[in-house]
Amino acid sequence: MDGHSMLDDRAIFAILAEAGSFAGAARQLGVARSTVMRRLDALESELGLRLVQRAGRRLVLTEAGRGYAEALRGVLRELERVENELRSEEATPSGKLRVWLPILGTSAALAPAVASFMDAHPAVVVHLELGRDVRHLELGAFDLALQFGFRINTELAARTLMRDRMILVASSAYVRAHGLPRSVEALRHHRAVHARDVEGKRIHWRDPSGARVPMPPASVEVNSVGFAFQLARAGAGVVWAPSLLAAPGLESGELVHLCPECWTEEPVNFVYLPDPTVTTRAFLDHMVAWFRARG
Repeated sequence: MDGHSMLDDRAIFAILAEAGSFAGAARQLGVARSTVMRRLDALESELGLRLVQRAGRRLVLTEAGRGYAEALRGVLRELERVENELRSEEATPSGKLRVWLPILGTSAALAPAVASFMDAHPAVVVHLELGRDVRHLELGAFDLALQFGFRINTELAARTLMRDRMILVASSAYVRAHGLPRSVEALRHHRAVHARDVEGKRIHWRDPSGARVPMPPASVEVNSVGFAFQLARAGAGVVWAPSLLAAPGLESGELVHLCPECWTEEPVNFVYLPDPTVTTRAFLDHMVAWFRARG
């Protein structure tokens, strides 16, 4: 097609409609103005429709031309998406990957998994950004974002990394000094570390039904789940903590699991825009496999 065989007449018309002139379309396509005119004539002849009214150097789309151009834009965008997806299936993960994590403290437990991904995919540069509230993120400002709890934005796709359980724990040193509470009622004789969420609201302790569990008076309050956990780990009192954070201390005996009848469980998701890149998919697959291998 006069040196431009990769473009069919419909794609040329879509560019012509966007450019608004034969000269402008010719510049974009890198062909002669006469080539664009000839291809338009061929398309109009094939369709049996007048798509363009010539007006000197400018052109005006007919009603049929406007409708056809709008339809073509959607078709060509979808075609480009499919072609990119097919290419990306064979591509190697590479480039920058923007990952948003909540700053509340539990994100630190993902560090070994992220390091493992970096070893597996050295061509990827992971840009981690810590923030307070995933609800305030702009679409397109990240490739993936970690969200605890149920999905908020239905425009985003989600992949469940794990289901994390919130449990009551205290340091073994605290239990030795203050005793082991044998029941929920006995908790009132203890001191607690209270955590607040991103809106400043106290995070209540609950049982599996969702009912609130009476909380002891706070020895300290903090607007970070992670820092509340560290305070309890240092002996400040009983804390409502993610098992993701508590597991190493429970295994080592540094922490004690209290009142096992008190717990809730919620999904930990990575959310992302639909049609993720091969790099984003590789990260998701790696993270899910890493946590699944560790139970």
